[in-house]
Amino acid sequence: MIYILICQASRETVSHDNRISAADASLRLFRSVLKGVQLELKWSSISYDDIMFCLNAILKFVKNTCEKVSSDCSDRNDLHHMSLQLVEAVCEEIEHTIVGSPLYRVPFDIKCIDNLQILVDIGCAKSGVTNAYMDMVSPMVYLSVLYFCLVVQSTMTEPKTDINLERMQNYFKYLLSMFDPLESLVVTTGLLYKHSGPSCLRMWIAVAEGLKFYIDDMKDFSSLKMESDSKCCFAMCDLLSYPLVVCSCTPKYFMSAELGSPSTEKCKRISCFTSPTLWKSFYCFLCTSISGCFIGGSFFEDLFSILDMCLEKCASMLVCADEYVLKFKDLALHRISSYGNVLICILEKFCSSELLVFSVLY
Repeated sequence: MIYILICQASRETVSHDNRISAADASLRLFRSVLKGVQLELKWSSISYDDIMFCLNAILKFVKNTCEKVSSDCSDRNDLHHMSLQLVEAVCEEIEHTIVGSPLYRVPFDIKCIDNLQILVDIGCAKSGVTNAYMDMVSPMVYLSVLYFCLVVQSTMTEPKTDINLERMQNYFKYLLSMFDPLESLVVTTGLLYKHSGPSCLRMWIAVAEGLKFYIDDMKDFSSLKMESDSKCCFAMCDLLSYPLVVCSCTPKYFMSAELGSPSTEKCKRISCFTSPTLWKSFYCFLCTSISGCFIGGSFFEDLFSILDMCLEKCASMLVCADEYVLKFKDLALHRISSYGNVLICILEKFCSSELLVFSVLY
């Protein structure tokens, strides 16, 4: 019944008001069903097979519905919002100890992630968890991948609308709060590296802001302890490296067939890291809020290495023989200047941490 309502709402002949009404009714009905399922899951006599049956049925419905909306209604923002709300409803209504549990694994059958433009590998993303088709993953990972793909598609069809990016920020904060924060951080950071198309930097900002809000509210930092070579250390480094890596890519990298014909304005919009202010603010926040977590280990070494590679790639654009790439010479110079400001910020924090270690030891 819910699927039929949504399919009816996706018809081109349906008015905007009727589509909104149908979407709202579908969501209310879906939440009611989820509440009923959750009551059944609370019974102590329920078997493992019954729990898996419920989870597989819910996830299959959400995936099929979202794929239907994405294929039929790519230009209808209200139905994109409804798709995101379906994913949010599952996370909110089904007990998080079930959705996030490693005991309950479902087949990873989300094909739309293969349509994303993966960021070129320059030696980063050490923490990212890659899932092959039909691998077994937790429902939390499954829903997060689906949510990420939906946000990516919505930003391509409505690039001037920030509402879905705000939803993504809140969704990431919710993941950190309700599930294993380290796993949520690793999964989300890994997903960022799956996408380098339009609005990718705004999506990074949404994730960074979600992490900031979570840290502000957090009392126990043990789950995000930055020990040497820890998964959290790599995840934080990858998250900080992402905008640097994106902006080190040559303009031609962004001009794939999926993104349309070459456009100077489009490339400038994608490579909007013209000022390091946001990055420096986020970096300083992490260094200050998680006191002592950035001391020692390979964190600074890895970050310096990534920045060095980014500078090298940007510098190569200045001597490139390709006439199209040379059109972006001024942009490359601006990026190098921004990287210089980032390097100064890192060095200042690095020196401060070294002095702190020295004062503790002596």
